[in-house]
Amino acid sequence: STTINLIKFLKEKQKDEVVAMFYRLDNYTFSSIPILERVSIKQFFMTSLKMLKDFRNACAHGNRIYNFKPSDLYNYNDYLVLKKYLNIKKNFSSPTTGLEYLIIILSCFGMDHEEYIINNIVKTLNGHKIAFPNYIEDIKNTIGSQIFN
Repeated sequence: STTINLIKFLKEKQKDEVVAMFYRLDNYTFSSIPILERVSIKQFFMTSLKMLKDFRNACAHGNRIYNFKPSDLYNYNDYLVLKKYLNIKKNFSSPTTGLEYLIIILSCFGMDHEEYIINNIVKTLNGHKIAFPNYIEDIKNTIGSQIFN
């Protein structure tokens, strides 16, 4: 929450620099993006931080994650605007579950461990295909079918 509040109260120039840094865009590239698209990217960023906070809190308090849905969900169109400027390999359609939202957020952040985190989520879910073949459709509906592809 402190990080979210800190970024919220930054001046626009500093906020742009933080957003550009998180998405590994240089400041020149970010400042050359049309204003309405920059606004979309910043909205996606702030909502993503709130969602990550919700996931963190759910984990910290022992809540289930497989069917967790954060209170704030980002606008998928904001993601599409950001995707134009990032080298995102997987083509995600509009998310329907909390884990799909989380994976899209992680794919956008230029995190060093992003690939590791996503691969482990997918590996665990693929293990469920084998362990619970009779329930695979229920699992796909709960977790999100995009993750299994």
